[in-house]
Order: sequence, then C-alpha cells, then structure tokens
Amino acid sequence: MLEGEEADDETSSTPLAHSHFSVRDLPRRHRFEEWRESISCVFEVEAASDVRQENFKASVDGHLLDTVMLAETSSRQQTWHRSPQRIAADGMDHYMIQLFSDGNMATDQGDNAGVSPKGGLVVFDLSREAKSATNDFTNVSLILPREMVAPFLQAPDDQHLRYLSPKEPLVRLLHNQIATLRSVAPDMTTAQAVEVVPHVAGLVSACLNGTVHGAHSTKAGIPLATITLVKKIIEARLGDNRLSPAEIARHAGVSRSRLYEIFESYGGVAKYIRTRRLRAVARQLADPALAHRPIYDVALACGFENAPAFARAFRTRFDQSPREYRENAKALRRVDLSRRDTVENYEAWLHQL
Repeated sequence: MLEGEEADDETSSTPLAHSHFSVRDLPRRHRFEEWRESISCVFEVEAASDVRQENFKASVDGHLLDTVMLAETSSRQQTWHRSPQRIAADGMDHYMIQLFSDGNMATDQGDNAGVSPKGGLVVFDLSREAKSATNDFTNVSLILPREMVAPFLQAPDDQHLRYLSPKEPLVRLLHNQIATLRSVAPDMTTAQAVEVVPHVAGLVSACLNGTVHGAHSTKAGIPLATITLVKKIIEARLGDNRLSPAEIARHAGVSRSRLYEIFESYGGVAKYIRTRRLRAVARQLADPALAHRPIYDVALACGFENAPAFARAFRTRFDQSPREYRENAKALRRVDLSRRDTVENYEAWLHQL
C-alpha cells in the first residue's frame, strides 16, 4: 500500500471529535456556577436559588461533524440570554436548530414570541439577540455556519426564533434526521461526516424554505422573490447615505406604496435600514482587526452621517454607547482567551466552526 493510501485509510477510520461536559461530580454548591461559566461561550444563564441548590444538573455531549456541531444538552429550569455584548465578543454568525426531546422552551420577544412545539423545531440566528426560558429539559442542537446555508435560503435574515410545526412534513423529516444523527454520531468517522454534512445543510435549507407554519408573515400578494430582491438592494447599499425609499423602489421595480407595505411589519423602510446599518456597525466594532479604526469612521462607512444621531440610535438599539460596546467586546474576548487552555472542547468548537 502506498504512503498516501495509508493516510487516506487512517482518515477514513478516524472517529468524530467528541466532547462531554457535566457538573455531576462537582459539589452541589459549585454546580450552577461551573455551568454558567461554561455555557457563557454562547449564552448568559440564570436560575432561581432553589433550582441552583436542589441537585442542579447540566451536561453537554457533542460531536464535531466536519464544519457542523451536534450536541445534546440536559439541564434544569433556567433563563437564557444571548446578549449584544456576547454576540460582539464571540462573533458567531451561525444558525442553530434545536429539537426538544424533553421539556420545552419559550420566548416572549414581540413577533418572535412562542413555545417550542413537541416534535417540532426551533431556529436561532446566533447573530441576533435572544431571550428565552426553559423548564427541565433535554434538547439536541445542530449548529451550522451561516455561509453553509444562507446562500440557499429565500429569506436568510428572517429565520430567527422560528417555531416550526411537526404538521409540516419537511419539519418532521429534518427533526428525524437530527435525532438520527445524534444516535449514530458515536459510530461515525470523519470521512463519513464530510460526505453527510452537505446533505444535512441541503435538508435544512429545504425545510426552512418549504415550511409554511412558523414562517414570518408577509403581506398577502407580495412574492417572496420581490421581498428578497428589495432586501438585497438595501444590503448592497447600506454604506450609501443617499439610499432612500424612492431609490429602492426604482431599483426593485415596485411602487413606493408596495415598498412601505413590505416593511410595515419591520416598523417601516427607514427603521429596517437603520437596524441593518447598526448591526453592520456592531460587527465592525467587535472585530479585533478593526480596533484601530475610529468609531465615527465605522459609522460613516455604514451609512450614518450625523454623529449624535448615530450615537443615540446605537444606544437605543444596544443599551450602551458604541465605545462601551467595543470595550465590552474586547473584555469578553480576553476572558475567552484566558480560559482557552482549560476550556471544554465544545466551547472551543463553537468559536472555530
């Protein structure tokens, strides 16, 4: 056998990377704090004092399937927050799809309010803030990089906190595939994962595109293709401070009244554009490679002309000044780096997908 063939044979038989975290063997008084520190790589969690003290449990059992992470998590009743500061620090731009085999999750965020359906799925956009609460639960999470799925989605920015009903056949199909992946992952090899992952991503795209229940509502009679085109025009010209509803309508080939109808559920065209610009600024402020760039230069490049108006809008959106946001992101990165030598594998994986 040739040397290259031996290497290929070794790769084909290499099991998936596996990580297991549990607080079971810790003294009870330390369990919740250890859990909170571990899961802080993605979420900030809180629990009532009686839950913390009464035999608190938490575990994460994960496998790395090439560029996708699959993890089963079990824990007690608690609240979860993916905050703007956490998002700024970790820079994660992923979709997370969860199924609950025990217990459930609930959110109360305006249009995103809901409860995870039994036998269904919940979708998170990890670049967006999320607040939720769970009772005692076990769930399975499939986490995929945005670039693996977004190019194939009809509405890539409208997936956050979608509750997908098991009434939909594609939801049942994806639910069953995630559950099956979880059961066979311990026996899979890295070579098998490389073959499987593209098909998993394809099914995720098909499910999110083809599911009616749980889709964010749009005005009747407006083709999804039109909405997608309008959003792409806005995204491509976020840095152009001359961007106006009239310009957008002209380039999209729709009337201004139709344009306003499209964005009514977002609070209007101007609010949607401002929100997208603020998110673009936040991403750049959290980027260590741009730490030297003056804040107002970042804002200007993202379409903001007036410094005081930008500062007010940023504080309203993120509950902190742009400077505080940048400093908080820097501080959280330092904490992450200081723990890198002792971090459980699943925490490191989440930041390396």
